[in-house]
Amino acid sequence: MESDTKMDRFKTGTKKFFGRTNERLKQKMGRSSDVLGNKDEKWAIHVANFNRQQAAAQKLHREVKGYIASLKTVENSTQTLLEAVREMHEYTWPGNMNMVKSLQNLDKLTRELNQAMVDVMLVPVNNYVEVFPGLKERMNKRDRKLLDYTRCKRSLDHLKKGDKISENKLALAQEEYTENKMIFDELNIELSEDLPEFFNARIPFVAKFLDGFFRNNKEFYKGFAQVHTEAELALEPLKESLRREPLQKRDIGDVEKFFVVTDSARKFKRQSLRRSFKKSGGFRRSFSMGALGRKSKGGSEKSSAVNNTVPASVSNLSVDPYTVPAQQASTYTPTGVSGGAGMTPFSPTVDLEVGTIVECIHEYKAVDDDELSFVAGNLITIVPWDAEDEQDEGWFMGVLQATGTKGAFPINYTKAHQ
Repeated sequence: MESDTKMDRFKTGTKKFFGRTNERLKQKMGRSSDVLGNKDEKWAIHVANFNRQQAAAQKLHREVKGYIASLKTVENSTQTLLEAVREMHEYTWPGNMNMVKSLQNLDKLTRELNQAMVDVMLVPVNNYVEVFPGLKERMNKRDRKLLDYTRCKRSLDHLKKGDKISENKLALAQEEYTENKMIFDELNIELSEDLPEFFNARIPFVAKFLDGFFRNNKEFYKGFAQVHTEAELALEPLKESLRREPLQKRDIGDVEKFFVVTDSARKFKRQSLRRSFKKSGGFRRSFSMGALGRKSKGGSEKSSAVNNTVPASVSNLSVDPYTVPAQQASTYTPTGVSGGAGMTPFSPTVDLEVGTIVECIHEYKAVDDDELSFVAGNLITIVPWDAEDEQDEGWFMGVLQATGTKGAFPINYTKAHQ
């Protein structure tokens, strides 16, 4: 009995499948009758609107998911960044508690924005796009029932036009036609009402969607501005402490020596030093503190060129090495080198021709990567500068004969080669 039921279902399904396939072929060939007339033109409009609405909803859904994923990334990045900032802003610094509170508020704002956007954007869009599959299935069923309805009507008309009319066949055909027409009409009426209503519902949906998006962004940036103001106030005690007790140049130098000096930074440094030299009239390039503080054989700090005693403040690390007094810099000879015949260093304002060979009379360690490092006794051949704007008074471009390295060097660390 059960096998008979399955067989009947199989026969019915097969009959419907081949009947609908045959009807589709006839429609494509133009041999099928138009049972709906102008009503099907309205249906075509409903289908076009539905497809356009579905494509827009799917795109919005895809972009919203990407936006929420980006917000989650920002939330995670903000948490790790603020954690690093909290570790850098030490608890003993003035205003630390207020700064930590401001950072916590910013972290909270970011998490609240992410959750709010999920509630007002992702959840409504998810619910919106879930409506389309159900409507699409009903539309497909309506199209299948239309094929059955068309086929039954054509079969009934064919039997009525025949010479020999079988009452049983005619009754069965009439019953099948009535059943399929009723199912189709029911689906068609429902969809003719639901599709336009759903299409029009896109307007309030988009309005509510955008309202939630902009409103939550407004609240976030309003809170962000408030946190920014609180952070500025929390930073004031630290800034005030720096104004009262400025960092020593030694402290700054200890940090700066680890920085990578770029070409642009080096050029700016040289230009600044050149301006300092013009104002002071003295040699403005950096001297190594070891050379300035080194003792001569007599045990006193002095300039070997003029036998002037170097002030004790020169050996103090708080003295700016870029601002050696003019009366000392113009006659400066590195300490530790005895004055006398053949040991007189060049003046910073000396003018030497390209190709001149000079002899180093004191060790010098390069400060920048475009400078030469040398020791006493090395020979340097003067060569042209690569660019005119690189030229600094008191400095020459040369090639160290011992290594063939090219770079800038202070001319008052050298003397004429005998």
